[in-house]
Amino acid sequence: MSGALAMQSMLSLVGKQSSTQLFFRGNFREALATVGVLLAIGMSSLSAWPSLSEVSALGRGDALQCLPFRSLEMTTNCPQEDDWVAHLLAHDTRPVDANTVFLDVGCNTGADAVKYLDLWGRSPGIFQAWHEGLKGEGAIRAGSCQNNQSTWPQRAASSSMNPTVICVEPMSANVEVMRALHRRVLNSSSAFEIIHAAVSDHVGVADFPSGQVGTEDFGLDVASPVDPAGNAREIETVEINVTSVDTLMASRGLSRVDVLSVDTEGHDPLVLVGASKALKTVRLLFFEVHQDLTGSPWSRTSLLSVAETLDDFDLDCFWAGNNGKLQKITGCWTMQDESTHSPIPWANILCVRRGDEWHGALQKYVGAIA
Repeated sequence: MSGALAMQSMLSLVGKQSSTQLFFRGNFREALATVGVLLAIGMSSLSAWPSLSEVSALGRGDALQCLPFRSLEMTTNCPQEDDWVAHLLAHDTRPVDANTVFLDVGCNTGADAVKYLDLWGRSPGIFQAWHEGLKGEGAIRAGSCQNNQSTWPQRAASSSMNPTVICVEPMSANVEVMRALHRRVLNSSSAFEIIHAAVSDHVGVADFPSGQVGTEDFGLDVASPVDPAGNAREIETVEINVTSVDTLMASRGLSRVDVLSVDTEGHDPLVLVGASKALKTVRLLFFEVHQDLTGSPWSRTSLLSVAETLDDFDLDCFWAGNNGKLQKITGCWTMQDESTHSPIPWANILCVRRGDEWHGALQKYVGAIA
């Protein structure tokens, strides 16, 4: 293949990969820089061009980690994370202080957010107290993954300071319960902040569904008149503030976010659009895919476009499997995979920063989720 032909074909590829959402697009300069990789591997046919992230992965040698994507149906909706979270904790050499930030967007009743404070803070055992408090408030619901009843590894306190944990939740009933437990269980600790708001790519106001404590299937774009058990329900809404991750950071003077968790029932792509500053520093990112939720941002956003954008932020992404495995997406997920599995049902993704010690620590868990 001539250099001119390779360049022309790569430019064509960039055009094909452009997303309707400006934020989710391939990196043009990276595409041009990897033309040499295509020449080196001696592609003789232009009939099956790889995605930009695949080409980049070839240049980095990451393609060896690619495994076939067999099924996404109920294989990554409730990831088994206890082992690798414990492994991350054991391989975290950075000192913990108030500048260590865990941001949980769509934190529901705060269980996961409190677990971060338990594991990385100076008061191990507070998660169990929070869990008992939720039971006392009648806030424990049998969710699809029993989220509030999961257990994470316990440890002796090793931190002399607490991290900053920010829990953002739009549902009023959840916020009321968390505020009560914040006073009673955490003694109104300044290390744990509860923000009553929805998160998107802009600042404003919106009507948000009002539900029972622990309801997990309401979002800015989603409010089914039938609950997960198939029972009819009436849905009322209340007006709440809408903000973005980067706006939250600016308002609190945060220079970085170490761990960002997003669970917004189909709205996650727009949350990520509004988190471009946070994505420059984040060490670990969790988010959900829900292309099956009609009318949600995920229903009109490809996973490939999101993965390529996160690749530009030096983040490698993986399916977080129910079997405890992490299956590589970055450089492995193709346009053909997108077509085969679309619409992607409820699934969970973990991304980790390349070059961070956590990236190396997680390699022992890389494998097939199905």
